[in-house]
Amino acid sequence: MDVILTIQNPDATSADGIDVIELPLCTVPTVAAVASTTSGALPDAIAEAAAQAAVLGGQIIRVVARGDDDDHEYPVVGVKEFAECRGIERHYASQVSRSVGFPREAAVLGAGPVWELADVARWIRDADNGTHRSRRRRRTT
Repeated sequence: MDVILTIQNPDATSADGIDVIELPLCTVPTVAAVASTTSGALPDAIAEAAAQAAVLGGQIIRVVARGDDDDHEYPVVGVKEFAECRGIERHYASQVSRSVGFPREAAVLGAGPVWELADVARWIRDADNGTHRSRRRRRTT
């Protein structure tokens, strides 16, 4: 499965074993990194591609997986994007992301966990509607 990672503000624009394409029309430095993976399962393929592209640095803002038959786009968000969306500080967003009921990570990258945007959007919708409760760990003294 090929995985295409769109990366903003990369530290490098080339890497061994990965096709890297600079995207000059973007407002911030952006590249598309095409990584061929051996994993069949999507989370494993994303993690494998992210590991291959880690030498580029920057922030992954979009993931597209291409199989033999079709393409699937999997926009991802990290703690930063989740915090910005909710209007909360990053450290609090990180705590919320570890609460019971928050979506499972699509992958864990060097920069931290990422989640599929659709899963996080559903979680936010449910949180705003009060249809789920996030259980927090209690402090023990």
